[in-house]
Amino acid sequence: MDFHIYQSLIEGLPYGFAYHRLILDEEKQPKDYQILAVNAAFENLTGVFSEKIVDRFASEITDLLPKSDFDRVQVYGNITIHRTRREIEYFVKEKNRWFKETVYYHEPDHFAVVLEDITEKKNTKGALRESVTKWVKLFDILPIGVSIVDKNRTLSEFNQTLSDIVGITKEGLEQGLYKQRKYYGSNGKLLSSDDMPTAIALREQRPIHAMEVGIEKEDGSFIWTEVSAMPLPFEDESCVIVTTDITEKKQSEQILLFAKEQADAANHAKSEFVANMSHEIRTPLNGVIGFSELLSNTELDPLQKEYVHNTIVSANSLLGIINDILDFSKIEARKMELDEVEVDLIELLEQIIDILKYKSDEKNLELLLNYELDLPRFIIADPVRLKQILMNLLSNAIKFTDTGEVELQVVFEETDTPKGRFLFSVRDTGIGISEKDRKKLFKEFSQGDASTTRKFGGTGLGLAISDSLVEMMGGSLKLETEVGKGSVFYFDLVCEFFKDDKKPLGEFGYSKRVLIVDDNANNRRILSQTLIGSSQIVEEAENGKEALEKIMNSDPFDVVIMDYQMPALDGLETSRWIREELKLSPTDLPIILLHSSCEDMKIIKYSVDYGINQKLVKPVKSYDLFKAISSIHQAESNHRSTVFSEEDTSTKKDISGPNILLVEDNLINRQLMKKFLSQWYPNASLVEAEDGQAAVTQFQLKKPDLILMDIQMPVMDGLTATKTIREFENSNGTKVPIIALTAGAFVEEKERCFSAGMNDFLTKPIDTKALKEILQKYL
Repeated sequence: MDFHIYQSLIEGLPYGFAYHRLILDEEKQPKDYQILAVNAAFENLTGVFSEKIVDRFASEITDLLPKSDFDRVQVYGNITIHRTRREIEYFVKEKNRWFKETVYYHEPDHFAVVLEDITEKKNTKGALRESVTKWVKLFDILPIGVSIVDKNRTLSEFNQTLSDIVGITKEGLEQGLYKQRKYYGSNGKLLSSDDMPTAIALREQRPIHAMEVGIEKEDGSFIWTEVSAMPLPFEDESCVIVTTDITEKKQSEQILLFAKEQADAANHAKSEFVANMSHEIRTPLNGVIGFSELLSNTELDPLQKEYVHNTIVSANSLLGIINDILDFSKIEARKMELDEVEVDLIELLEQIIDILKYKSDEKNLELLLNYELDLPRFIIADPVRLKQILMNLLSNAIKFTDTGEVELQVVFEETDTPKGRFLFSVRDTGIGISEKDRKKLFKEFSQGDASTTRKFGGTGLGLAISDSLVEMMGGSLKLETEVGKGSVFYFDLVCEFFKDDKKPLGEFGYSKRVLIVDDNANNRRILSQTLIGSSQIVEEAENGKEALEKIMNSDPFDVVIMDYQMPALDGLETSRWIREELKLSPTDLPIILLHSSCEDMKIIKYSVDYGINQKLVKPVKSYDLFKAISSIHQAESNHRSTVFSEEDTSTKKDISGPNILLVEDNLINRQLMKKFLSQWYPNASLVEAEDGQAAVTQFQLKKPDLILMDIQMPVMDGLTATKTIREFENSNGTKVPIIALTAGAFVEEKERCFSAGMNDFLTKPIDTKALKEILQKYL
């Protein structure tokens, strides 16, 4: 290197700079070095002018160079030979100054030295160390241990609290007895010296906060500490360590953890108990409901029919309570899961109304179903849970409403995404809810009136379950209410949807002008919206008298939709006036009569006499309404009174001769299933088995077309029996449909059944409609 080329640059440096050549002996070991160049800052720091030392050997000018406590020739030589870099600090007593030399290799046999005066920095650090030392000693009065520890884990300062925490005297700490202890991490594993907070803080040059360290004492006892470490700017690479005793805290955590484990175990045991009790209750309840339904279809006198009806209602009420408790247990244990599939939303809404219309009729309430014709028919949702929510809300509305109406409304709103927003609301004209009762409304096991004289029963779980289910679906159940005027429960769901562009029944013939007669304004509004949406011209009348006036004074109507229950002049009497006084025949002015299910007998008696063309049960489904209107002018109707019911008898199969294997250990349930099967399939061959082992044997002997398999049975359960049957079938490739019959109404039970190889799943008590649909599906 030609030092003179960089002379002007080096002269401007704020620290001393000297360039040297290393002198080696015959064995290539450092012998001496020659000073080639120095800058002005080097002269100022050392007090030696360049002309006295440049181009001279160090051995010649030893007295001129700053005194150091290291052998310059050997140190400089090792750095140059090994081509490294090193910082060296030393104190010069003659000058009372601290210096730092940074020595680094440059090229073969050449090295450079950068010289700095660090006296002020050293004095600052010394003052800092003294301050820290005093600060540590002040902490004797505090309940935390404070210490200064270097990279070798040597304590230079510590307070009395640290001694108390670790259980080592001050003399013991000074002697390093703490190094003989065993230290553990929060995971319980032994810590090495490199894993200790001091080592980590110094190695990574960052603070360590609240690291948990366990210490095993000499007597075998154990304490837990929380350690924080902060690196200090000292040459000995030290840390300030703060140590806190958290033994009591950890013991409390252990107690809480143990209590949680105990609670989880108790909760699991409770869930198992609820599941087992559900099975034990559902099994006999299946017989109660099933045989009661069979009994209701036999010849009974009115009083007997009433008794049987009450038995069925009570049994279903008990089943509802069991389902509520089961659902709440699953929600509480966080085991409730949603099963989202494509759902026919309109069909689901109409099913709900069909189920609840009897309850509303018994209280003489108007039950309204309100949705626009452009409501998307298909959505992606959990049909069982959505139905459960709406059933709960509607059942409550009916229960707490004595007069007026209950309305289920669905409003659709498109969004910027492929999903749509569906607002579901249930409105009633009932008693309303006070501010006090609203606060506990969604709490489990709470009712608006919890007194011993309360008028309305229930478990108090329905709204709590509904609220949880709505939340799982991504919505929020809300309430608007006023005491004495009713309530509205509503929630919205955002989900995928698919529109159905098909018209309900196409053209409606000549029925373009329609008169709606109903004293309930909301029902008139819903019917009007439905018909206007299908290009009908609609007029309304709120009673029989107004209807007669419109018929006499307006353009001719093509059809009259007439409510039966109206004050003063009811629907039948108004129809009689139309036929007898206005002389309008069923052909001249067809009448569709709307009635509740509880009035069938009375209406049937007069429907022929008064020329009623069609009868529809309220609340009216849009499909049934359109079907009734479109069929009025068809010749095949012949003015017959037709009732459109939910069950389409044409779907019944009369397939004779299926071979059915019924596997059930409960004799009563076996007899019940045989009764249903013999009614629907009188020519079927029924084979019975009382346990899974017998089922496998009968399967091999009889080769059934379908197997109804109970799950919990002695000798061999239904899951094992199913797996065994599937193993036999693997050889020939054909598999018989196996339907699970179980009182275990858990999602896990359903998954176990499908995993075992079953095709379908029915819970007890058996829903006869669901059973019939499954039989029709596989036979």
